[in-house]
Amino acid sequence: MSVLSGESRFILVIAVSAIYSVVSATVATSVFLTTEALGYRISLFGIVAYAAVIGSDIVIMYFSSRRLLYMFSSVVANRLPYQGQNRSQDRGELNEALQLEEREQILVDAIRRNGGSALQNSLVEVTGMSSPTVSRIISSLENKGIVEKRRHGMTNIISLTERRRS
Repeated sequence: MSVLSGESRFILVIAVSAIYSVVSATVATSVFLTTEALGYRISLFGIVAYAAVIGSDIVIMYFSSRRLLYMFSSVVANRLPYQGQNRSQDRGELNEALQLEEREQILVDAIRRNGGSALQNSLVEVTGMSSPTVSRIISSLENKGIVEKRRHGMTNIISLTERRRS
């Protein structure tokens, strides 16, 4: 039996990827600078290899940090008390949150933050979930009457139903 939940394992993998890319960039830069300081000439292949390592590390750091920031901000947003709403509306939203699974709530929150509708492929990007997972969750939310799906080119527009927008 695994000690970490699926979401926790996903966060751990992203965090380890970010740490790996920082260490990798640091080591590559240290080797490059030490080689130069010792007076050795670096070949064109060495420069290209260094650039490839640093470039891939930057890409990994960018996407890892973006997903981590999104996940932590959604956790914080779910823990903050609702402001400017009456008690009955608070209880209604709390009941809705309790009826939704964790990943369903993450998608609903992402759509709400985007003004009530979002492209399906952008939801894949901002949540860090795989495309099949997002598709499956959207189908579940559609069956529960929480979202509507409309075709838009090669993707779908996912909108909260009128009742869920307020």
